[in-house]
Amino acid sequence: MQHLRTKAIILQKTPFKDFQYILKLYSEKYGLITANIELHHYIQPAHIQIPNLCDVQIVQNKYKKNTIKEIKPIYIYKNIFTHYSKNIIAQFIAEVLLKTIKEEEYTDQKIFQYIQDTLIQLDQSEQKTDVLFHLNFLNKYIKLSGHAPLNNYSSIYPYFDLKEGRFTNTPNPHSLSKEDSKCLHQFLFDNTSPLSAEIPVLSITHHLVKYMQYHLGLTELHTLTFLKETLLEHKP
Repeated sequence: MQHLRTKAIILQKTPFKDFQYILKLYSEKYGLITANIELHHYIQPAHIQIPNLCDVQIVQNKYKKNTIKEIKPIYIYKNIFTHYSKNIIAQFIAEVLLKTIKEEEYTDQKIFQYIQDTLIQLDQSEQKTDVLFHLNFLNKYIKLSGHAPLNNYSSIYPYFDLKEGRFTNTPNPHSLSKEDSKCLHQFLFDNTSPLSAEIPVLSITHHLVKYMQYHLGLTELHTLTFLKETLLEHKP
């Protein structure tokens, strides 16, 4: 048996038996981990909420089956679970990670640190709803994952090809319109930080999700519907 200890973010929990769950964790040292956990006096339901930041001690048997023996919070959220918009964004982030990180891959500690910092920043934000928060997350996550699009936008290359990850001179079935390409370029590469009222948040969300489907293997996001509803409610 091996004893593993690492910081981790809870991405998914699935009931297994009475008081037992299967957790998907994104860990600092071992990447995506699947592990069993049993609730008892020292492990309560509050310890395994999504997307808790925690320190876990895992026992791994000779068949590589993982069992969590100890779990402790490394940060206690102040309002992510009680603030609806923040909770939707947090669940969205967790699902994006769950569906783009492969279990056999080892973690990139820069990505783990970024996700941890992002969730804490979301929790501590004084803004009621930051409609750009999830977009800024997707933008940085795509870049950290090594799949940043090419910044070659110009009057000669005005169409963004989602599949190729670059701007092209002619449209094709995978490319955006000229206007959408311009808006995407402004968001991804323009450092003048435009106001949220100037950004077509819903369409850029759709384009980035589509881009991640091509380049990070992202599958259908169940939280996306709730995120879009929240964005519409707080549209400037």
